[in-house]
Amino acid sequence: MNVTQREWQQFYVEALLETNPLKLAGRVATAEKAIFLRTKELSIGSVEQGERHAIADAMSSLSVLRRECKSPIGNNAETTPALAQLTARPPISFPTR
Repeated sequence: MNVTQREWQQFYVEALLETNPLKLAGRVATAEKAIFLRTKELSIGSVEQGERHAIADAMSSLSVLRRECKSPIGNNAETTPALAQLTARPPISFPTR
């Protein structure tokens, strides 16, 4: 599967914006898989440093979301501090070519 920069970013944004706790884990897993496939492709060729930083930031955020999926407290931004912190961030802007 060939994953472009825009595709992994779309999966990532879908995971960040998912509000249904039953779908969140699946969205996170899909985004992580797309990012993993993209990093494999990038190891073969050259890539902008901006995308490498964007991937690192995305993986960090997805890690927080994955922990929240497993949290017994719930997946509610009002009751889950880590999720509230993620949703309070400014909008994500990705480098374009």
